[in-house]
Amino acid sequence: MSKGGDFGRVAGKMARQWAPTVKHSGKAAKHVLPAVFKPIHSLWHEILAFLFLAVAGLVAWKIYRSAGTLRLGELLLGMVFALVMAAYGISSYRKSRRITRS
Repeated sequence: MSKGGDFGRVAGKMARQWAPTVKHSGKAAKHVLPAVFKPIHSLWHEILAFLFLAVAGLVAWKIYRSAGTLRLGELLLGMVFALVMAAYGISSYRKSRRITRS
């Protein structure tokens, strides 16, 4: 029957054997993970750009279709909202392009 000290000795030996592997795995992860996350980050901004531009387009279409029946306040509010959404969409698309190029 083995004593408790044997377990500690075996664990220490295994730790020394696996330490270089763990160290190299950490270095590999530091190189691989940014290469994986960069396209995902860019794709996220492209999706956001599409959504913002789609909302801006829908609002602009709604304003265009019912411009004669809208009051001045509703018309201005809708136009400001569409412009803000379009600006966010363009900004997000430009950020996506910057991420891709870096």
